[in-house]
Amino acid sequence: MNKIDTGIAELLAKQPSDGAEKDAYIAELQKTVQLLSDEVRNMDELLALLRKKQFSPSSEQTKPTEEQLGLFNEAGQENKPEPKEPIKKDARGYHILNALEKWKLCKGVQIENVDFDIPIDQRSCSNCGTQMKLLGKNMVREVPEFIPAKLKLNRYWQYAGYNKIPHVTRCGCWAHLRRKFVEAMPPESNASTPAQIGRDLCDQLFAAEKEIQSLPPEQRQEKRLAVEQPMLRAFWCWLDELSTQPLAGSLKKAVEYAQGQRSYMENYLKDPRCEISNNRAENKIHPFTVGRKNWLFSDTPAGAKASAVIYSIVETAKANNLAPRDYIQFLFENLPDMEIQTHPERLDQMLPWGKLIQENFA
Repeated sequence: MNKIDTGIAELLAKQPSDGAEKDAYIAELQKTVQLLSDEVRNMDELLALLRKKQFSPSSEQTKPTEEQLGLFNEAGQENKPEPKEPIKKDARGYHILNALEKWKLCKGVQIENVDFDIPIDQRSCSNCGTQMKLLGKNMVREVPEFIPAKLKLNRYWQYAGYNKIPHVTRCGCWAHLRRKFVEAMPPESNASTPAQIGRDLCDQLFAAEKEIQSLPPEQRQEKRLAVEQPMLRAFWCWLDELSTQPLAGSLKKAVEYAQGQRSYMENYLKDPRCEISNNRAENKIHPFTVGRKNWLFSDTPAGAKASAVIYSIVETAKANNLAPRDYIQFLFENLPDMEIQTHPERLDQMLPWGKLIQENFA
């Protein structure tokens, strides 16, 4: 109960009986009523100010005056932040953490328990010699230990043999790049994963290439620049965004492979005769690789070179729609009479696309 409430109670308790005292009593009541009215008005103003400050937009908030701030002096004193505790340090100058600081620092950290056991020669009672039993353990202290982070440097090496051939531009294979994303796809997953998106983007590129495969080189080049070049830009933008996310496993290897081959993957756009993948070459060397697994290596480098020459002739004949056996028989029958030692340029006529071959095998 405040002073005004106490004064009202006292006035009501001492009501006068004669007329002179009644006039003084009424005057005192009027004074008390005036004080109460002033207090109610002040409280209304304070309530309106608080409502405006809390619920009105920031542009309409009213800055309190010094008189208004005086109403909050008592509350302001109560809400003052407590002074921070001074930092405690041990004899070595290290910061001693309090319980809250230690909890924040060590939250989620792996805990390693270290037991300080009694030596074996002290585990018996000194009076009766009875062996002491373990009744429990008490934690005596906790010591945070800072373990520096380990930095690992990954080095990615690339076979540079193809890059050192003069006057040759290396083209990347989109089939190999697509295979990396296929290997990164989770088995039996219905959700759209980054690996599936990468595979689908490669499939769109192969579908566009299939539509222009039968066109002449000039038209094929025009279509590639108009249709496939925007696809390539979209693929690299997607890959750049994906590389900023945490990756692991096969997906990380696929992204790193694509980034490492990026400078070669668009070179096929420079020449319409270049293909988007080396699938044709892979298919042509497949018989050779199967044979290599069967006969297990060559005895000498000369034998390996001779085998490579024979397979090259056979697969080149097949690529030009020639029967390999008939083509090789034709070479054996005609090459000895062409004096190729003195006229090596005559060999050009015996190539599968040469004029002489085309006339005889048309």
